[in-house]
Parts: sequence; C-alpha cells; structure tokens
Amino acid sequence: MEHIQLFTKISYLPADLKSEVNDFIDFLLSKRKKEKKPYIWMPKG
Repeated sequence: MEHIQLFTKISYLPADLKSEVNDFIDFLLSKRKKEKKPYIWMPKG
C-alpha cells in the first residue's frame, strides 16, 4: 500500500480512531524492537 493511500484513509477517521491507530502503530513498533534483540548465550558456572 502506498504511503499516500494509508495517510488518506487515516485522515478520514474520527479523532478517537486516529488515537487508536497511533497506539496500534506504537505497539507494532515496540513488538518489532523486541523481536530484533539478539539472544546472548551465557554459560553457567
């Protein structure tokens, strides 16, 4: 989807739904950051 199409759709939403879209985008970005963290193996002992 083109950026302009997405922006146009969001611009037609009422303010309360725009806020929900913003929160959802923040959630997706935070989820992606968590997935990208590399696992570091530390031996016990």
